[in-house]
Amino acid sequence: MSDWHELVIGGSEEACRAFVLGFFAGRGGTDEAVFGSDVELHEESHAARLWELLRAGSHAAVFVPATVAEPLALAIDRHADATALRVYDHRTIEAAWFEFRIEVFARDVAQELRATLQSLRSRGVTIEDLAENEESHPEAGGVELYAPLHRYKYRARGRISGSISGVLHAWRALRGRDFVEVEPLCVRAKPLRV
Repeated sequence: MSDWHELVIGGSEEACRAFVLGFFAGRGGTDEAVFGSDVELHEESHAARLWELLRAGSHAAVFVPATVAEPLALAIDRHADATALRVYDHRTIEAAWFEFRIEVFARDVAQELRATLQSLRSRGVTIEDLAENEESHPEAGGVELYAPLHRYKYRARGRISGSISGVLHAWRALRGRDFVEVEPLCVRAKPLRV
């Protein structure tokens, strides 16, 4: 059984977000939800028509733990008339992944990024196809970004995959970091109900 599900909810994102957060608050506020608009989703993670609806803002994708997915979907259905929300799709997450690239010219920053990658493995993710390259040129000028040759260069690329919760944590940990490029999050899911 998957540890997370995806609900695609028809209606405005603001109404969806308010309903989901209110639902979680009513349950004690301990559950976690990740809204698709808060992460960059890869287009191929959804069928073309559904992707158009998500981009148009008439539907919202919400990732929630499996234990709360069905009660949340039932609550949305129960209050559909009052909220103008409807569960359009309910899928169980089978896999999640993203690709990353690192290029850094300072040894201490490279060590920090390597430590970050190592720590992500303890969060239920795998780093696949990891390719690392480290170069040292003591004769080079400096660390300036556009120097023709740097004293030190570390490059890495790979793919982080695993449980959606671990992959989301890794995506957030790497996204926005200097010297790191992170691709959109890919999600493979199978329909649970429509």
